[in-house]
Amino acid sequence: MKGFARLCAIIAAAVLVALLVANIGYPKNYASGYKDSSKSAFIDTKELFTPEEVKKFDDRVKAVSEQTKMNIIIYLNSTYYSTDWDTIVFTDDEYDRTFGEDSDGIFYLIDFSGRSPATDHMSLSGRACLQLDDVKQYMVDSMDSYLPSSSAVNADGLAVYKDNIAQGIDYFLDTFTNYCDGDREVDYVHTDNGKYIFRRGKELYVTYNKPPFLRFRILLIGEIAGFIVGLIVYFSTKSTYKFKAKVDPGVYLDRSDVHFYTRTDAFLRSHTSRYNISSSSGGGGGGGRGGGGGHSFSGGHTGATHHR
Repeated sequence: MKGFARLCAIIAAAVLVALLVANIGYPKNYASGYKDSSKSAFIDTKELFTPEEVKKFDDRVKAVSEQTKMNIIIYLNSTYYSTDWDTIVFTDDEYDRTFGEDSDGIFYLIDFSGRSPATDHMSLSGRACLQLDDVKQYMVDSMDSYLPSSSAVNADGLAVYKDNIAQGIDYFLDTFTNYCDGDREVDYVHTDNGKYIFRRGKELYVTYNKPPFLRFRILLIGEIAGFIVGLIVYFSTKSTYKFKAKVDPGVYLDRSDVHFYTRTDAFLRSHTSRYNISSSSGGGGGGGRGGGGGHSFSGGHTGATHHR
């Protein structure tokens, strides 16, 4: 039983080390939060609405921004982007350029460029990633009830659908307000450029390292698996070998027959060579900054894309 007790002590120490590793040494936090609604806006590059109507929507966007403490841009797009990825890069970069990297908010692009299919995209940043992660796709998909298909736009023009589009914008802002009301959040998200967004207590973290609870979960699973394997090995070994007494190799040696007459350190040559091995060609780098190619900024984003 002494061997078993020793094994349990080793496993307990390993679990303690795992706890310490998971909870100390917090990495740099890039989260920049929310300041005010001054930069939140409704932008109509398609010039579908009159200046008075744009002002009305812009005031509504700012009011929702103040209420939810989120940056918001609703952007009616007239620029043709040849791929979905180009659209995504534009929305992410315009958000970061306007509000700063890793702040809290959204940039919702509604595509009226004439591309077929039209590509709408909602980019999320900071706290919005946590609060809207499980409903982001639904939010952009449900706008289908209000927005015309790309083929309809190309055939009839936008003016025919102006009232429906206006209703859709109001619907989107209402939906956004409802989902941002309260403490509904997922545990964490992993952004396209390798950042993790999560909370530690009430503080929001945006880092290039896994959340401590996720690291601990992985370590704990490893520790449990190791413990089980250790038990199997221990009992298997114990049942196979029956050690009755300590074995001393000296019992096989007759010291009277062993004599050392000369002790010499001999070397083939006296010259040695040393080389420096450079590590600049691999490893290192931004802590999991995979993906995100083409971006001008390094803010962490998730998002949802919808085709019409």
